[in-house]
Amino acid sequence: MSSLLKQFNGIKDLDWVSAELDGMNIVKDEAILLVPVDSGNLQSTIDVEVDGETVNLVAGGNGVDYHLHVEFGTVKMAAQPYMRPAIDTKKGEVTRAIAKNLQAQIKARL
Repeated sequence: MSSLLKQFNGIKDLDWVSAELDGMNIVKDEAILLVPVDSGNLQSTIDVEVDGETVNLVAGGNGVDYHLHVEFGTVKMAAQPYMRPAIDTKKGEVTRAIAKNLQAQIKARL
């Protein structure tokens, strides 16, 4: 039991933000490829932001206020999803990237 507790205490101090960034950047890159492009304004707003311990995939801002309309559609426009498909198609790759990052951190501590 003490060995297991020692292992758990060892992983709580890992840099989870860097691991999440590795994974989230994969989704960001895919979303940039999948987003419908007219002017390129929406595409240029897709990014990953870090706020403390939180990693967010974002779109919109900088004068682009239609990102949700494109993703989910409106009564006048069909949805053209880009975020959800990016997440769905890259989830395995994201998991592997996060695991690789964390494994490297653990290995560096040994």
